[in-house]
Amino acid sequence: MVIYFVPEVLLFLLSLYSMRLNFSEFKRCLIVICLVWICIFGLRSGLVGNDTNNYVSFFLNKNASMGYGDLNGRSEVEPGLIFITRIIKFVSDSFTIWFLIIAVWLWLAIYNFYIIITDYKKIAPGLLAIFLMANTFVTLMVAMRQATAICVFLTGIILIIKNNYIDGKIKLHLGNKMQLVGLLLVIFTVFIHKSMILLIPIVLGAQFLKVTRTKLICFVLISCMISILFSDSIGSLFNLFFVSFGQLGIDFVNSDVMDVYAEDFGGNTQKITTYIAWTLPAIVTIRLSDENEVQDLFFKIYVLSVCLFLLLSKTFLIERINSSLMLLGFTRFWPTIATKKSKWRVAYLCFLLLLLVNAFVRYNNWPSTDSCIPYYFFWEK
Repeated sequence: MVIYFVPEVLLFLLSLYSMRLNFSEFKRCLIVICLVWICIFGLRSGLVGNDTNNYVSFFLNKNASMGYGDLNGRSEVEPGLIFITRIIKFVSDSFTIWFLIIAVWLWLAIYNFYIIITDYKKIAPGLLAIFLMANTFVTLMVAMRQATAICVFLTGIILIIKNNYIDGKIKLHLGNKMQLVGLLLVIFTVFIHKSMILLIPIVLGAQFLKVTRTKLICFVLISCMISILFSDSIGSLFNLFFVSFGQLGIDFVNSDVMDVYAEDFGGNTQKITTYIAWTLPAIVTIRLSDENEVQDLFFKIYVLSVCLFLLLSKTFLIERINSSLMLLGFTRFWPTIATKKSKWRVAYLCFLLLLLVNAFVRYNNWPSTDSCIPYYFFWEK
C-alpha cells in the first residue's frame, strides 16, 4: 500500500505548494509528480499485477497456448498492440524496457495534456492530484493494452486540440495535417484496446451535447441515487454484459481477475466516502461554473465520468474503463471562481483532502488476492 499511497500524499503536498510558484517552477513540480509515477509504473517486477505475468509471457514469446499468446503466433490481443510491441521488442528484448517505454510515453502525454488544456495555469498539479486520488489509476499499470491505448489516444488528442481548442470546442480544419494525424491516432486506439469503441462516441457526443447547470446537477444526483439504491443489480448486469463480450471474442476476460476487482474495497466506509468524494465536489463545481463554462467539451466529459462511475461503482474494472474519460474531464474539476476567491480555494483544498482520505481507505482495504501488493521493483524479484 505504501508504494502507492505515499506518492499520492506527495502529490497532495506538491499541488498545495505549486500555487505559490512561478510558471517555470510549477512545471518542474508537475514533472516531479510524473517522474515518481514513471518509476512506479515502469520499474515494477514482472510479478506485480494479476495480468502482468501473461503480458510478460506474451512479450517474451513464452506459453503461446496460454494467457495472451505470443507476438509471433496465436494471440488474444488486438493487432494494434502487437504492432507497437513488435517495434519496442526490436529495440530491446527486456520486458522492463517495454514497461518503461509505455510508462514514459503515458506520463509524458499526461503532462503535456494537462499543461495545454489548463492553459498553462498553476492549478494543473492540483487537477492531476485530484484525478489520481479519485480513482485506482495504479491498476492501469498492469493493463498494458489499455495503458498503450491511452498513450496513443492522448497523443492524438494533444495533436487535435493544440491551437485548435476555442471556446470549449474543438475546431477541426481538414487541411491541418497535425489534426489529421491526431484523428488517425484516436481511431487507431480501437485496434489496441476495444474498450475505446465505447470512448470515442462518448467524446463525440459530448462535443455536440447542449446542457445547463441544472440538468448537469440533476444528472449527478440521479446517478448517485440510482447507485445507492440499485448498485448491486447494475453491477451484476454490467459484469454479465462484459463477460458476454469476452465469450463473443470481442475482448479477453480473465474471470479470476474479475473476481478480484469485484471484491468490496472497504465496505460501507468506502461507499460513504466515495459517494461524498465524487458527488459533492461535482455539484459544487457545476454550481460555481457559469453557463459558458458548462458548455465546455471537457467539462461535460467530467460530469459524464462522474455519472458513469457512480452508476457503475459496483462493476469490476469500471475505473479502468472510465480512466480515459476521467483523464480528460478532471481538467475541469476546478472552476475559475475557485482560483480567485480564497473561501472557494479553501473549499477545493478540502475536497482534495477528502479524496486523499478516500484513497487511504481504498488502499488500506485493497484485496489481499491482488498481486499489485506487495510491490517489487524489477531488480528485487
